[in-house]
Amino acid sequence: MSSPLSQAQDVKDYLFATYDPNDDLIYPNMDWDDLLAETLETNAYDLLSKDKVLSVLFGLINRNRIVEGLWWSFFERGVTQKLLERLQALNTA
Repeated sequence: MSSPLSQAQDVKDYLFATYDPNDDLIYPNMDWDDLLAETLETNAYDLLSKDKVLSVLFGLINRNRIVEGLWWSFFERGVTQKLLERLQALNTA
């Protein structure tokens, strides 16, 4: 069984491999930090579009370069998992 830290890294790897395999830095493409704050406040993950979910996820990944541990913190708090659940729902709809 892998550690939560390893799982968080696996999620990052998956996101890049699936949604930005050529490192084109497609995301984030919107004001993701305000969007994340609003989503956390309202708990309205089910209202996010695929583009918004990916912008938030990649925004967190990119900001982690400046604020070390940010990605892990949001993974630990379950925020990343809720975003991934929404992404999965959108991908299967």
